[in-house]
Amino acid sequence: MIITIMDMKIKYYSNIFIIIILSLSVYFNTFQSPFHFDDEGAIVANENIKSWDSVTKNQYLSRYVLFLSFYLNYFIGEYNVIGYHILNLLLHIAVVILIYSLTALILQQDKSQNPFSLKNLPLLSALIFSIHPINTESVTYIISRSSILATFFYLLSLLLFIRGHTMYAEMHVTLKRTLFYLSSIASYILALGTKEDAVTLPIIILLYLFYFSYSGKGIKDFIVQYRVYISIPMSLLTVYLVYRFYIFGWSTLTTIPKNIQEYITPWYYFLTELNVITFYYLKLLLLPINLNVDPDIPMSTSLFKPAVITSIILILFFLYLSYRLYQASKLTSFSILWFLITLIPTSSIVPLLDFAAEHRLYLPAVGFSIFYAGIISKVNEGNIRKGILITIIILFSVGTIKRNIAWGDSVRLWQDAVKKSPYKARVYYNLGIEYAQNKQFEKALIEFKRSVKILPNHLGSHLMLGKMYKELEIYKNIIDEMGIVLSLKPEKIDEHVDAYLELSNAYIKLGDFKKAEESIKEGIKLNPKNVMFYNNMATILVERGMFDEAVKELRTALSLKPDYLKAYYNIGLIYEKRGLINDAINEFERAISIEPNNPESYLFLGELYRRNGFPDKAAYNLRMSIKYDSNKERAKNTEMLISQMKM
Repeated sequence: MIITIMDMKIKYYSNIFIIIILSLSVYFNTFQSPFHFDDEGAIVANENIKSWDSVTKNQYLSRYVLFLSFYLNYFIGEYNVIGYHILNLLLHIAVVILIYSLTALILQQDKSQNPFSLKNLPLLSALIFSIHPINTESVTYIISRSSILATFFYLLSLLLFIRGHTMYAEMHVTLKRTLFYLSSIASYILALGTKEDAVTLPIIILLYLFYFSYSGKGIKDFIVQYRVYISIPMSLLTVYLVYRFYIFGWSTLTTIPKNIQEYITPWYYFLTELNVITFYYLKLLLLPINLNVDPDIPMSTSLFKPAVITSIILILFFLYLSYRLYQASKLTSFSILWFLITLIPTSSIVPLLDFAAEHRLYLPAVGFSIFYAGIISKVNEGNIRKGILITIIILFSVGTIKRNIAWGDSVRLWQDAVKKSPYKARVYYNLGIEYAQNKQFEKALIEFKRSVKILPNHLGSHLMLGKMYKELEIYKNIIDEMGIVLSLKPEKIDEHVDAYLELSNAYIKLGDFKKAEESIKEGIKLNPKNVMFYNNMATILVERGMFDEAVKELRTALSLKPDYLKAYYNIGLIYEKRGLINDAINEFERAISIEPNNPESYLFLGELYRRNGFPDKAAYNLRMSIKYDSNKERAKNTEMLISQMKM
């Protein structure tokens, strides 16, 4: 039977179409998923993605390419979450297509078996990867774009290298090969500029050469024959690591704060990761249920624990299996080593803050998907093979869609994490944060209390407890919680600044202005540019009848932050209190000129006009407040106020 080039092209594009349709089918329900967890700091509150000048100031090795992609999203749609999800999904589909193309290309080089007998393996590998539930965190959790983008450039670099290396002798072949190699290097640099996990690519390239190109015998001959291929990527890798260490120091390796490094040592981390690889990652790849945004992994501290010994035996078994499969099925053998090698950056001796995370499996899952597809392809009976394939596609697709539902709501996501990690303080803390953002302060208070019960010295939970007591107007409890915060060593000085600010607020509400002033002065020592301290000092001075001094404090705040609307409001209220109505109006109008769509500015000005006998002007500004107000309850109260004025 003769297969024409046209037939091959039709099959190729048909398979790409299947990949795209299936990928869209399982991720159709992700586009409205909100920003989660680290998305807030890396995207929503990150000023560096708002302009080209800001994003280009970042160090290249600080995931520059990743934040450049966030800048692109912000430039197009600011914080419209749909755009971020669309780009994540497009990148995921691109990765799946690369897996399909790369597997097909490598299969042609695998002389250990008949490529025709495994003709469906590339598509099957791609489909398994595309719909596997383990990848939901990478695709749906926006900040985990780092894993997708790095994997895209990683696979593209490998594909370009193989294309260059396997070119047949023909006219201008040297130039074409050089272009492929240079493009491969460029793609690798982009991968490194996206995420550090890409450092393993030189090892994978050498592994490819050994498996599918080398025809000699022994490692020594391989090194001699491919010394150029060894020296260039290893030199690039060395330069990268040295330069990164020069810029970042020890933080080039570990993300653990210094106060935790004494507990999570490289040795303990290594022992724990042995268990993570076998009893967590492999389990989720084979049976992707109970996925968890924040898994609770116990730390292993002894080599002689049964779980650690079992993990070592299993990993050695996989290495032995790879060795045994080398002659019979090189691609399957290669895929096993791919999985283990690409886990090295996150699962070795370099401690990271979290022992496990689902997005760390995105690149290793490429090897797993090829291995999984190879096992299915070995089933000789066609109907059984089709049955297995259909079952896997259905189960994985349903699992991915269901998991994306959990990612669709922040509260639901962390409620799910609480169920699965009931002894981990951070899940309660994050659930509390979500409740607080939804103004469910009593529920948030319960979660923060649960967090400190597990981890009594968790500064963030105590700080948030204080903030919740403020919302619930239980001011005496704020003082207790802020006392605990100030007794703990902060990771960032802003945590103690916040504590003094909350203390000053609480003391003002309790009428203890002396202690409030003391808290303000201590806070200003830590951060003299925090305008809220000057606002609180102005409040104290007004209570003491010192109006000129209060205005002076507020002017100081405005000199530090000219768009600090609260200062204009309070100056206006002080002027009104002193009978300086025109001056008060000027302050509120200044606030409106700075932010014309701010409903509070119109509300303050409308109230001022109402209190001082200007009903028409009051009604106009109150209506403008309603026009721009997204707070439905406040807008409703404003409407009632307008109605009362008409009576």
